[in-house]
Amino acid sequence: MGGKQKILVVDDDAIYRRLLTSRLTRAGYEILMANDGREAISWLRHPHQRPDLVLLDLLMPRFSGIEVLEAIKALPYKLPVILISGAEWPIARQVLQQSSPDAYLMKPIAIPELLDKIETLLQPAQEVNESSSFLSE
Repeated sequence: MGGKQKILVVDDDAIYRRLLTSRLTRAGYEILMANDGREAISWLRHPHQRPDLVLLDLLMPRFSGIEVLEAIKALPYKLPVILISGAEWPIARQVLQQSSPDAYLMKPIAIPELLDKIETLLQPAQEVNESSSFLSE
């Protein structure tokens, strides 16, 4: 495969963002970071820096996670999204029913569970990349 898989971490909590970035970097991923939804959307406009997966906080200033998720779903390609939140379950359940992310995790996140979900969601893309490189040999 050509390089590390990129994960865009979108969270307005700087401490939480650094924690996730540190753990995901140690797991071998390249990390892109956004402080809020507006920054996340700007990352999606740069095709040379396109992430392979988005780890997206639900409640943020300047575009909520839902607004970012809607922008992601409007993209001409499939981009897996793991929605994360510390919001109360009734609020989160309503959001999940409306937005249908690929996965959902409540804060505080268990890192092994997060890594399992990431690996599961990125596996199809990795298989496509490996088979296309095999065909081109």
